[in-house]
Amino acid sequence: MHFVNYNEESGLMKLDEHSYYYSDRFGKVLFKTVETKGTEGLYFSRKILPFFAIFTGPPDDDRNGDFYFIGEASKHYRFVGNEKLINDTLEMLDVSNLNVQVQTQEIDYKYSTLFYNIALSNPSNIAEIGDVFPVLTIKNSYNKTIKESISYGFGMYNEGRFYSYTSSKLFGQFSRRHMNNSLTREKNFILDGVEKLVDDIPFVCSEMANFTVNQDEIIAIIETVEALGKKRHEALVSLVQSFNENNISVWKIFIAILKFISVEKNFNARRVLENIAEKIIILPTKISNAINN
Repeated sequence: MHFVNYNEESGLMKLDEHSYYYSDRFGKVLFKTVETKGTEGLYFSRKILPFFAIFTGPPDDDRNGDFYFIGEASKHYRFVGNEKLINDTLEMLDVSNLNVQVQTQEIDYKYSTLFYNIALSNPSNIAEIGDVFPVLTIKNSYNKTIKESISYGFGMYNEGRFYSYTSSKLFGQFSRRHMNNSLTREKNFILDGVEKLVDDIPFVCSEMANFTVNQDEIIAIIETVEALGKKRHEALVSLVQSFNENNISVWKIFIAILKFISVEKNFNARRVLENIAEKIIILPTKISNAINN
């Protein structure tokens, strides 16, 4: 069995008639056909099933090393390597005259999930905060639990460290699958997304900096996220209660939660915490609309 959409330019190496392999600086992946066990002539004889098993591992390029089974892929699976995905995007930024300020990454080797953050060097200077940079986050996973895409957001330096946040819901996202390998369309989507982002950043961040809330309002948001877990819930509530102020700026709370997220090791827990951050970003607008209505 073979991949119908197999393309050597993707970097995926065909080892033999039953397996494919790929490795880069982010990790490795192995696709192998699945066979049933059985004896010839019996009803359950040995058969090759119509899908591939997916195995991933850390970036050591050792085909005999540690691998984790993470799921299945059909013969119509369209492979895109993390390295190629990032290089293509950086090339698009370069030809669009968009310079890169910072690059950071989050990767789960076991589940092959990559979040690659690119901050652009054209910040908005916001009086109450300082420089805030547009950020693109490239997302990909080899078992397709996350489809290859680019989402938008912003980032900033705080106490010498760069923090970023992106949200497809708040700032937009596009899927590279819909580009049909058109570099022109991809370039236009990137430019349009960045242009809108540059317009949105000053308003969103200024609102957060100038809008104050009390501890109870933030804790009420935390209470709505059931998937957080008891320990993280208690730690986050304790963080909010550590502010010795009756009225706290939403921006200050937002930065504290970004720092909390940055030390979280569990990949899925980070996504849950980012959901809380999203609720905090929209808090000024939500409360203002409630008052006006």
